[in-house]
Amino acid sequence: MGSQCGDLILIILDRHFGPNVKKVAQKLLYGPKPLKLLYHDIDLKLAQVKEALHILIKHSLVSFMKTKNGLTAEYKLVYDNIINILSYSKYLQLTENKHGSVAKDIVYDLMTNGYSNVSHLILRIAKQSPSQDNINLSPIRDTVVKLIQAGYLTRLCDINSLSDDHQVPNIFVDEAEKGLEPKIDMKLLYECLEHKDNNLVVDHVVFVLNWDRFERFDGGRKCAKY
Repeated sequence: MGSQCGDLILIILDRHFGPNVKKVAQKLLYGPKPLKLLYHDIDLKLAQVKEALHILIKHSLVSFMKTKNGLTAEYKLVYDNIINILSYSKYLQLTENKHGSVAKDIVYDLMTNGYSNVSHLILRIAKQSPSQDNINLSPIRDTVVKLIQAGYLTRLCDINSLSDDHQVPNIFVDEAEKGLEPKIDMKLLYECLEHKDNNLVVDHVVFVLNWDRFERFDGGRKCAKY
């Protein structure tokens, strides 16, 4: 990777996620590393390194794979997704122009919070309503489904499918399943609003923003690799 692109990546991560994420990313700039090597010679506690990795994974800015022994994971920066952060405002404007303000709010939520199940996503958007009386969840649900059908949201995994037998989770979704609509229990979501308790709903299917789809807006930004 060129030094200028590496510097840009660190600036982006520092501004959006803080110095701890930047420090961990700096260790990953020139190749994948397991947690043990990330923690070596870094001015952070182990819990802080893990939290930084969690943030990067939630936002699809790091991928991970098994090491040769199959017992630990190696983490690798996803450079293009980090560079895409520079286009967030453009993507939001284009989303609103094409799909409306609710779609913009949904995309912004996932940009801010990272991956999410659809049930909690709908509830978070609903709670942004100026009036909390008689909230109609159907337009939010319909917009989420529309974004999934259009490919802007994609299924990451079903948490229930992850085996406890493996030290490193194998996150894989068949291509045909990525655009499947999730099952949404609207009655239960209204109960969550009524009781102000999101934990009443259990939803194990996780969705993320599909940056490949967003890049078609403007051709995307790519980080030169050397």
